Amino acid sequence: MNLRPGFFRARYISPVLVSLMVLGTSMSAEDTQNWIRYRGNAYDLRSGAFLYSENHNEYWQNGRHAYSIVEYRDRDGRLIASKRINFQANRSAPTFRLEDRRDGYVEGVERNASGLALFTRESEGKELRQTVIQVPDPVVVDGGFDYFVRDNFDALLQGRSIPLNFVVSAKLDYFRFRVIPAGQTEINGRPALKLRLTIDNLLLRPLVASMEISYDIETRRLLRYSGVSNINNDQGHSYQARIDFTYPPEALAHR
Repeated sequence: MNLRPGFFRARYISPVLVSLMVLGTSMSAEDTQNWIRYRGNAYDLRSGAFLYSENHNEYWQNGRHAYSIVEYRDRDGRLIASKRINFQANRSAPTFRLEDRRDGYVEGVERNASGLALFTRESEGKELRQTVIQVPDPVVVDGGFDYFVRDNFDALLQGRSIPLNFVVSAKLDYFRFRVIPAGQTEINGRPALKLRLTIDNLLLRPLVASMEISYDIETRRLLRYSGVSNINNDQGHSYQARIDFTYPPEALAHR
């Protein structure tokens, strides 16, 4: 899953990634031992129909999550979008580049001496828009939200709400959000902490729907996301989706 607020875009998302072949990555037998792969299945919130899958490939180096390659595939298995996200400099504020293969949409964040360089392009042939901004702490970029939650998990488990500045590259800006604990539940037999991500602005709050996220209390891995998707349908509107995640045993050992 990609926790970028998709509601900030009228058209499809920004996310992370390119296939290993496209990236030109060649993996040795030793390299393959450093990969952790898991999947998220997205379902329509109303009908329950399967929409698409998120196929995550995490590369770990020296015990740290270095980068991920994520492939988004439709119900027929066709690649519709891809993203590469690099966690090495800052795991809560990673750099990333996402490409939509359907219309050439591009979005991402890089880092330079002046701050965070944000860029976006609406479609193939359109102008690439970009800017450099400075974001006060705590800053969160794209999939770095997952690590932000894990790094603050004990406080959230104790009922504390936590503010963050979420970078939205599609808008070339950042917005103040808040993570709010919403009780505990059980998902697939696992005790889970429910969280709500809501915009921390009274004027914008009526216009921006909250997102509900559930984390496994023991492993601190994301189990479920419900809300606006960062993937668009064929009409260019964001899906309203529930995304359920499943992991292999080796993934659950890493925090």
